[in-house]
Amino acid sequence: MGGYLQIETIAKFKQPLVWTFHDMWGFTGGCHYTFECDRYKNNCGSCLQLNSSQDKDISRWIWKRKIRSWQKLNLTIVSPSKWLAQCARQSSLFQNYRIEVIPNGIDLKRYKPIDRSLAREWLNLPQDKQLILFGAAFTNQKRKGIHLLYSALEK
Repeated sequence: MGGYLQIETIAKFKQPLVWTFHDMWGFTGGCHYTFECDRYKNNCGSCLQLNSSQDKDISRWIWKRKIRSWQKLNLTIVSPSKWLAQCARQSSLFQNYRIEVIPNGIDLKRYKPIDRSLAREWLNLPQDKQLILFGAAFTNQKRKGIHLLYSALEK
């Protein structure tokens, strides 16, 4: 199955589980990011991303599979951000579960601040210019903020 589990398989684990969320899929009817939709707070259906006007669309079917399968899990949710943790707390699927925020970590022995001019020299970057680093997998998605970078550069 390419490293994926069926929704129902997760409920077969009898050990306590810790699930780290990196997107919204766990508590939606299939969306990894809901944009402006908040239907996951009650139940999915009439999915905007599917251009569906049917309450009983595939997003509702998936959401129902999750709620049926996961209602008795011995589960702790971990989120790297307060925002994602709050979304999970508001969801109908995980509102009664323990949800903790643990930010993504870095190895402080390997990654530590060094002298700025030395770093710029090593990376062959200009010493006398302001530099901005921006990273995103898909910059065409407004939520990634590339438009904010462009508007800042225009000032």
